[in-house]
Amino acid sequence: MYISILCGQVKPANRDHLEDEFRKAVKHPPHGLIQACLIQCKDRKNYWEIIAMWRSREAYEEEHSAAINHAGIELFCEDGSVPEREFFNVVDHYLRV
Repeated sequence: MYISILCGQVKPANRDHLEDEFRKAVKHPPHGLIQACLIQCKDRKNYWEIIAMWRSREAYEEEHSAAINHAGIELFCEDGSVPEREFFNVVDHYLRV
């Protein structure tokens, strides 16, 4: 598995738009996307992350232009923030079902 994390600042006025765009994007997720979360920092309300878990790095690279990331990038940039993206290889994991 492979994880991408997109993070940045979002103006409070753009919160609803970010949430709406995220929901639209995950209604028709890219083929290799396993799970995605939109999270807001508890202490810094303008700081948001989109965490996406992919089947593999290759699956991410095939879909790297997916809409799930574009909504966040645009809104982070509108706030004057330069969004950052980091990637992680999943070494091990646990999931309670």
